[in-house]
Amino acid sequence: MATFTTGPVVTDRAVLSLVVQIQNDTNSTVPVTINIYDLSTCPKTVHNTTTLNVENNSSEFTIFPRPPIRFEVEIVGLVDNMFAWIGGRNVTPITALNIGSFLVQNIFSNQDLVEVEEIPSPGISTLTTGPVVVSTRPGSTIVEVLNNTTSGQVVTVNIYDLATTPKTLQHTATLNIAPNCSVNQIFPQPPTRYEVEFVNMADGVLAWTANRSQVQSVALKDSGFIPQNEFRHAQLSQVLNLELAAVNAAQDITEMRAAIEDPLLGLDLTAYNALTVLQQDEVLQGLLDNRPASGYPTVSSVQDALNNEINQIVDPNNIYVMAGSVGGDGSRANPFGTIPQGIAAVNVGGTVHILEGTYPITAQINVNKSGITLLGESDPLLLLQANVIPLLVSASDVTIDGLTITSDVPYAKEFIQVGGANVSLVNNTIYGPPQPGPMSGWIVNRAVVSQNNISNILLENNTFYSLRTGMYINPNTTGQINNNVVYNTKGGFLVDRAFTTFDGNSWGVPPNEFDIVLLAGTTMGPPYDDIPALQAANNNATISDQR
Repeated sequence: MATFTTGPVVTDRAVLSLVVQIQNDTNSTVPVTINIYDLSTCPKTVHNTTTLNVENNSSEFTIFPRPPIRFEVEIVGLVDNMFAWIGGRNVTPITALNIGSFLVQNIFSNQDLVEVEEIPSPGISTLTTGPVVVSTRPGSTIVEVLNNTTSGQVVTVNIYDLATTPKTLQHTATLNIAPNCSVNQIFPQPPTRYEVEFVNMADGVLAWTANRSQVQSVALKDSGFIPQNEFRHAQLSQVLNLELAAVNAAQDITEMRAAIEDPLLGLDLTAYNALTVLQQDEVLQGLLDNRPASGYPTVSSVQDALNNEINQIVDPNNIYVMAGSVGGDGSRANPFGTIPQGIAAVNVGGTVHILEGTYPITAQINVNKSGITLLGESDPLLLLQANVIPLLVSASDVTIDGLTITSDVPYAKEFIQVGGANVSLVNNTIYGPPQPGPMSGWIVNRAVVSQNNISNILLENNTFYSLRTGMYINPNTTGQINNNVVYNTKGGFLVDRAFTTFDGNSWGVPPNEFDIVLLAGTTMGPPYDDIPALQAANNNATISDQR
């Protein structure tokens, strides 16, 4: 059994009754329920309903009183070889069928009805009336869009003037339609030659449009429609996306490459373009092998499929890690479970993408490949659970970006020890668990410690708090410490005979005991020869000068 609908309809003001005729060409009696919905309410409500027991090889009809101005007729229970017809007429229900006239614009033959289907993942399409030429210059155009889905829908309606080359947009409106609700829009006088286009129509969203002689400001109840310019949902044509059609017609990697790289298709190819040609070929073959039998229904479905294929690629320049993952291969779809696995697999100069989750650390992680980046994505948390330095950066040109690091209890260790040149620590958050009592009694845990003679270190846009020290800067370390936020420490930055510059750093609450400490033996010359300037450059830093 199937359910059919007229889709949304707006009545002509002359409609006083509605006739529904059901024909049963089967060999058994079939009960059929007819529902008339009022679309002026949201959600739509049943205005009239009846059930006809239609005997085999027979026909039954029923006459409903005047329908709502905006309505839908739903016929439930039709089987193969059963047919329906609906017509509005200009006389009351008690008037015999052979008296009165039917109104052309409110007649629906069987082929005008749309079957209601349960579609698990609705497709999105653009529908059009195609070209229309008005016979009598209308005063306005009405569109009605009914959302029979379980989620809100956003549909754009465009009216094009076909008298220009190319056609030009004359009117447009975006309709936000709640589930099981219908929305209408009245446009002013359309061009003599025009097209109505409905964009972003999901399966289960139905449309209707017609012209009327009245101007835009006249209420719907006073409408007099022009029959030859009425379009029911079943009369609308789907607009073919030629670029999408090329994706679905591609027979090999070369054709698929040309199709998805067509700018008119509108895909985001950022990740795809970062792949090697061989990796791209692997992705393109996946798009071919996994293309649905009926083709990709929408451009967004192609984008999703492309992203999925890219995520399957094992790219040694981009290795992925996710806490708790087991049996991964380092691809985004199947990441490794630990950071050391990622470091071992990544190429020199590549990136280890550390995805969301909590990463327990019970042994030191040695970042020992030159030029690699440990990049936190989706707020990963590194949780130290042993008395070790969790991150030792022993290679040069390493970047650690976007990590949050803390510990279960305070340990007398730094969270990151820098032993390589040209190391950048950016956008990280490092904090310790709360410690009681005065700061002088706190366990000496530190966010960062540089080894001796480290050159060109960069700390930027980090946040350090609830630690004994933000960073201890050992002798002969050079580099820049800019735009960090440090608070609730005994000493934000301890400079021990180093030569790092400070600029734009700021200090939160609770305050540090001292923001910058210049320890004994540190140079009296640049960059620490002008203490007031150093304070001013760092948001009035409190400086302990112990030189």
